[in-house]
Amino acid sequence: HGLYDCVEAMIYSECIKVLKPHRRMFLAAMGAMELTEEDLGRIIMVGNNLKRDIRGANLAGITSVYLDWTPRYPKHPADEYEVPDYTIHEPLELIELVDKLEAELDARWESKR
Repeated sequence: HGLYDCVEAMIYSECIKVLKPHRRMFLAAMGAMELTEEDLGRIIMVGNNLKRDIRGANLAGITSVYLDWTPRYPKHPADEYEVPDYTIHEPLELIELVDKLEAELDARWESKR
């Protein structure tokens, strides 16, 4: 489907020696894109698995977006670390959410000037 052309970096657990939700997976992805902890306010993790994706993002300090569209995984958080910052139900909803988050980030930057 040509998705690989849209991906800047791919991180494999075999290379990192840990599995999601381990924080090191998320830090490795940030490092591969030359992002630091200073960039955390503008990074989002979109995932469909509360345990691996949302927990990992939350533990790494990354804004978590739960894509609630598959019956494959549990849909209720096991604890507070699995509670997403945002929930979307279809991939295209991400566009509107990102626009909203960018506007909020821009407003915060303007208020600091």
